[in-house]
Amino acid sequence: MIEYLRNILKNNYFTHKFSLKVIDLFKIRKLIRQYEKYIFKIKIKEAKKNKKPIQLIVAAGDQSRTDWISSEWYVLNITEYKSWKKYFSFNEVDKILAEHVFEHFDNKQTKNCLNNIHNFLKSDGCLRIAVPDGYFPDKKYIDWVKPGGLAPGAEDHKILYNYQTLKKILEKNKFKCKLVEFFDENKNFFINKKFNENGFVSRSSLNDARNKDGKLEYTSLIIDAYKV
Repeated sequence: MIEYLRNILKNNYFTHKFSLKVIDLFKIRKLIRQYEKYIFKIKIKEAKKNKKPIQLIVAAGDQSRTDWISSEWYVLNITEYKSWKKYFSFNEVDKILAEHVFEHFDNKQTKNCLNNIHNFLKSDGCLRIAVPDGYFPDKKYIDWVKPGGLAPGAEDHKILYNYQTLKKILEKNKFKCKLVEFFDENKNFFINKKFNENGFVSRSSLNDARNKDGKLEYTSLIIDAYKV
């Protein structure tokens, strides 16, 4: 919620800075985050009680989808085991959607994250990862999304994946991979027909508003990783 408010305010530099000072002065940020943790916990309990699938959007920002439970990093830190253990038992989560999250992790964080997800996913549970695509054919796109690139937040990007490097890491960490959307090394584009089956990815060929008149301006590398 606090990140959603920041997105609204950030278009005006002075309003943004002033608002954040007010938020910090009255400890509103801390209260909001405590409230979001409480709501997340309640939603998880309700899903378990009603025997509904537990489907998580992690590091969600302002994303929310019907039948999915959204969380920000301060609610569920997916790189930390103790954060998962607050809410879940092993083999309990059905699906996880991480849209443009893993490019922010270094190698150690990625390993920790995948280990945690493997522990808490159900057998054959699905982790859908969407990241910037290192094989996208337009240099402007690469300059936008690469580590230290021009995109907002790219200064924190640690790695630019392609389908081969991401698939290798996932398979090394005991996941079976199904490619959903990607460019290959020859700049050929591929997309799986059951595109939205395991989670809605907004920055993708079908869902991104920048893609018009059959021209792809922005796609993601998307892989469905199943626990094995």
